[in-house]
Amino acid sequence: MIIEYNFASDLLEKIEEELINYDEEKPIQVKFFALNKSANLDWMRKSQEFSLPINTSGSTDTIQITKEYYEILVDGWKEKHPELVKKGIEETIQSTMESDLPSEDIDSAINVKISNLIYQYDLVLKNTKETNGLFGIDDEEKILLIHLNKYNEIINSDFRQIDFLHGITLNKKISDLILKIYIRFINLRLKLLNPKIVPFEEAKTQKAIKIEWKGSQKELCELFIELQEKEWIHDFKWGERNKIAHSICNLFDLTSKKKSDDSNVENSFYQILKGIHDPKTKKREYDEILGGKEERKFNKIKKNRC
Repeated sequence: MIIEYNFASDLLEKIEEELINYDEEKPIQVKFFALNKSANLDWMRKSQEFSLPINTSGSTDTIQITKEYYEILVDGWKEKHPELVKKGIEETIQSTMESDLPSEDIDSAINVKISNLIYQYDLVLKNTKETNGLFGIDDEEKILLIHLNKYNEIINSDFRQIDFLHGITLNKKISDLILKIYIRFINLRLKLLNPKIVPFEEAKTQKAIKIEWKGSQKELCELFIELQEKEWIHDFKWGERNKIAHSICNLFDLTSKKKSDDSNVENSFYQILKGIHDPKTKKREYDEILGGKEERKFNKIKKNRC
């Protein structure tokens, strides 16, 4: 792919932070608003997963998720994951609503739709023309510009926001962060459609040599977690973990630890470095990923006394 898979990681981290902060102040509500029985679930799922958003609503400070979202989600499992609905559609919807954490479901839905911009762009373009009523317009650049102009208009309005997902209401702040992702993507895509010749300049300095890391990716992550906890380096802030992962992967050669030729070392290391947010401690936890303290390799590092 030419557009990097992590082109929006910083904004996605900010969205995750906003969801967590909102949920801690006033828990995200699950509402039992269901779809109309005549709803076209196939069309809604295309719009949900693969279409550039186009509809708007009045700005709000509320975040909530409704039964409508789970109806669309579970209906899509029938063909792809039939084992998940062996107890029946309605019972699966009910149990999913009761067991899942709303903030995690919303964050996952956002991440899935954004990742489809990179990994399923042909479907995104095809379904955007179909679900957004762009009949007779086949020029990709025109389609992108139509949406870009719309997004710039909405993000500059105090009273309108984008409707991103069926069954999920996001506040204006998160909706605008999502628009920033789409604006960034469209600008990157437009550059691909209108490439310019970049003059070649021979490098004046030698390329830096990476340090070969002989441990696992998890062990390298553990080292940096310990350095944070022992105050040898600063705590990684929201929105910068992807940049930290990039810096570490530029310093250390992890290619020998790839699971396959197709795996992306930087992305897999970033997923480990993200950890798991604990709503009780409000910190990133790593026991589930790295194992307990007794299993660690670097927990004997002494605390910095400076």
